[in-house]
Amino acid sequence: MISEKIETGIMRARPYLVVFWLTLTFVVALLWQNIFISIKPGEAGVLWQRFRGGTVIDTVFGEGFHVIFPWDRMAIYDVRIQSEDKEISVLTKNGLRVRIKLTIRYHPQYDMLGILHQQVGTNYLNRIVIPEVESLLRTTAGSYENHDVYTIQSMIVSKMLNQAANEVAYRFVRIDDIMIREVVLPTHIQEAIELKIEQEELSLAYVYKLERETQEAERRRIEAEGLKAANAILTASITKDLLTWRGIDATRDLAASTNSKIVVIGSGKGGMPLILNTETP
Repeated sequence: MISEKIETGIMRARPYLVVFWLTLTFVVALLWQNIFISIKPGEAGVLWQRFRGGTVIDTVFGEGFHVIFPWDRMAIYDVRIQSEDKEISVLTKNGLRVRIKLTIRYHPQYDMLGILHQQVGTNYLNRIVIPEVESLLRTTAGSYENHDVYTIQSMIVSKMLNQAANEVAYRFVRIDDIMIREVVLPTHIQEAIELKIEQEELSLAYVYKLERETQEAERRRIEAEGLKAANAILTASITKDLLTWRGIDATRDLAASTNSKIVVIGSGKGGMPLILNTETP
């Protein structure tokens, strides 16, 4: 009797159970993305709880699969180093408008992600990083002359990077690097600067050539002085007695030869005999 009542109750409740499970399945399918959260490599999540105090700032959800209540929300952040290309128009110290193309490399501080989400939000790039870099770039570029902005980019980058890193650090974002890709000046200014640089290079080349010619002239002078000194020494060593002795020695060698000779007696007191070989080859 009791079993029959239970069976009858189940049969009566079956339509309601079917409706319940179908409804539950539909709700789960509809809210699937709000309940089951997948955090990919290089990402981190910050949980916002609707009924339990809002943003969870002391816990950062790492990579993997997470289950939350459908009325809560999980904000996903890319915590890897990211790059943003930007073109900014600035004024130099002389009031010249210059366009600077740069690349900003940045990433959020992982441990402070909850506070960053609470105070700034996911759009921190446009709210913090870019405005700060633009402000520093305008201030820095405004302290340089026209030609300085074009030629000393490394100094500008170093100064900007240090200041930008300090300014955004307390807002839980780190700027890793600022790279200036190109400085675009007005056409007439750029041509004037390039002409000036070209003239400076030509001047340096002329100075180098002049120094080289001066060194070559000095080398030749030293060489000539050496030859002159050698000739002077050689001339001083050739005396009259030495020449007479060499003449006697040569005459003796010719006289000792068995070939036919013609002897011509030299004139003067010290004239040497001249011996000619008359044999034809």
